[in-house]
Amino acid sequence: MSLEDLSRLRQGVYRLAAAGFLPPNDDLIAGVGGAIPVLDALGLFDYAFAPAIAEAVDALTASNADDLAVAFVTLFEAGVGGAVCPPYESGNLGDSRTGETAQIQAELKRTYLRYGLRVDEGPAGLIDHVATEMNVMAALCDLEAERDSSGRTFDRITRNQLEFLNDHLLNWVPQFTAKVHAADRHRFYTALAEAVHWFLEHERQLVPLLVGASVGAEP
Repeated sequence: MSLEDLSRLRQGVYRLAAAGFLPPNDDLIAGVGGAIPVLDALGLFDYAFAPAIAEAVDALTASNADDLAVAFVTLFEAGVGGAVCPPYESGNLGDSRTGETAQIQAELKRTYLRYGLRVDEGPAGLIDHVATEMNVMAALCDLEAERDSSGRTFDRITRNQLEFLNDHLLNWVPQFTAKVHAADRHRFYTALAEAVHWFLEHERQLVPLLVGASVGAEP
């Protein structure tokens, strides 16, 4: 597998995960349902996390949009005492009473600017929503695949990926997906949480290797 194909595969998985944590509708089900052939062509089934990704997609395509919507609200939107599984970094790591929530969001804004990314916060409207952060990693993977035309070096891009993983995604998404899995409110969200867990474990091991490989790599 070429580095470009690997970048595109990772980009696709991040985008799939991001879409899965957005409010569900028939278009989302159809769009995500068609992802497996595309990812398969990029080498998805060469990796141990592939069965979990396929299970999540199967669970989504077998779902009813109305049932998904009920599960989504139950899991991710505020109710009495707050959401069961808050889908944003500040909701897992920060305390709004001490200003930590604002600090986390301000740091993310600075990080996105430093990476040169214009971030679409999506319908969730939160800069630290899990879908937003997954799409940021997808954008960094896209820059890696397009580095010949992006004007950025492989070293810079992979170091940004490692920083974002360690400082943000790996710092809170594992505990978030564990909450989703434990809540077990719908087959799709349980499967998606499992898939994201295994994919991020793969990323935890892969991205440092990419940083190491960047030494002497061509821009």
